[in-house]
Amino acid sequence: MAITPLKRSASTEFVICISCLQTTKLQVRNLTSDLQTERIKSQNVSAELKETIVNLQTDNLLLKQSLETTKLQVRNLTSDLQTERQERIKSQNVSAELKETIVNLQTDNLLLKQSLEPLSDGPTQMLLRLFVFLVLQTTKLQVRNLTSDLQTERIKSQNVSAELKETIVNLQTDNLLLKQSLETTKLQVRNLTSDLQTERQERIKSQNVSAELQETIVQIQRGNLLSNQSFETGVVDSVSSIDDLPSCGASTRGSIRLLPVSVNSALRRDAFIICADLENGKFQWIEVMTNGGIPTNGSSCRELIEPTYLSSVLPDGLYNLTDSNMDSVTGYCDMTTDGGGWLLIGKSFQPNVLNLDSTSDPVTLTSGQGWSNRFPSIVVNDFRVQFANSSSMEDTKGNWYYHLARPRPLAQLFTSGLFNANGCEGKDGITDIEYTVDIRGGTRNNNHRCSAFQDPGSNSFNGINNCFTSTGCSIPGDDGSFSFHGQNAISGQDISSTAFFGCDDNNCCACWGPNGGQETYCSNNCITINGGSKQSSGYAWFYVR
Repeated sequence: MAITPLKRSASTEFVICISCLQTTKLQVRNLTSDLQTERIKSQNVSAELKETIVNLQTDNLLLKQSLETTKLQVRNLTSDLQTERQERIKSQNVSAELKETIVNLQTDNLLLKQSLEPLSDGPTQMLLRLFVFLVLQTTKLQVRNLTSDLQTERIKSQNVSAELKETIVNLQTDNLLLKQSLETTKLQVRNLTSDLQTERQERIKSQNVSAELQETIVQIQRGNLLSNQSFETGVVDSVSSIDDLPSCGASTRGSIRLLPVSVNSALRRDAFIICADLENGKFQWIEVMTNGGIPTNGSSCRELIEPTYLSSVLPDGLYNLTDSNMDSVTGYCDMTTDGGGWLLIGKSFQPNVLNLDSTSDPVTLTSGQGWSNRFPSIVVNDFRVQFANSSSMEDTKGNWYYHLARPRPLAQLFTSGLFNANGCEGKDGITDIEYTVDIRGGTRNNNHRCSAFQDPGSNSFNGINNCFTSTGCSIPGDDGSFSFHGQNAISGQDISSTAFFGCDDNNCCACWGPNGGQETYCSNNCITINGGSKQSSGYAWFYVR
């Protein structure tokens, strides 16, 4: 007997469908919860690994102190990576479970479809079927979206893990390079230490050689090594003028001449000069010092007389000094005028000081005109101007110095008057003077504040300052002068002066008044008043102390 299948009513089918839907929704919620859990785990792992990387980067900067810590962190990262792999395996297992769930959902959906087919096509049944169909489609879409999100999250996790692995490899490589760099640096330090020790030994040897040379010079000065050139027998030739000196070069190197007082009136004594190589083939006649072997190494003439016992011993003449580059250079020192300590840093054979250039050769009484560029950083307390109406200092007509309120480097002696910035009536010049001393007249003006050099705007103050450096002179315009006033606060270009040496509106002169006079003797454009004197030629010497 055939068995007739038991037919289920529409209400029974509806209950079954609702039950399937609820089961599906529960599975969706579970999948959503699993996905969120997976994301949180991945984020936590990523945050931990990122923090570890930051620590590694910090440790790289402190490799010398924490290399072992970095190794430990690398091992920890390796452990974390293994943990990450285990988590990924777990994630794969969850994925397999999700796949199985999806298959079950699909099977349930198929059964649901089959269970709905026997229903009649009445309006109520059709609406019910349509409703169930729409709910199933929505559920399937959610399942697909969740599956896609899960796959995306896995890819992100894998990418992060790959990046972290690459970062770890890079850090390990950097650690290796840092180790190698550290070893190289240690080797360089050892080499530099060895070079320093060698350099110190060479310096000591050089100092010993210098001491021996100084002793030799002393012996020469005392006549111990000049017995074959006795001055008493007249073997050393004397010259009647500077022009009679033979050319100083390799062929005359070591030749000695007597410069009698009649020729060397500036020193007011006889002097012996020798042809010497001062620096790499630069030959020049220089004076042989006769100071009895007193040390002559210093950065300035003033430094040589700072010991009080030397102030009355050292004579005027040439001394071995150390320039701003710590190189040895010959300098002429005036050790007798107003307490001594004056370094000659410039000479001019004409009042037009704009034509002077800078030179690296020693500036001495027998050298040519120009500004010395060997002492740009020497600190200037006093700046002195001395001029005469001939080449002999015996004919000096002006001799004064500015005592600066605030000492400054020689290369910053002149200041700009643009917008009247220096209180010099808008002129470029030597400013911030505390007082000015007239050595020739024996007077002092406590009110003198500025010696105007030139009108502002033409950058003359930089041009004259550059004369004291290796940059070289470049002074524009037709003005440029040195001056002082015995009573007023300002003197110089376009301003009245007691003494003046330079050019004013292209009128160049040496101008002076009677010895000891304090009035105005030099007006604008080299015009003399009140019994002043002037001439278009002249010689000047410039000193610092």
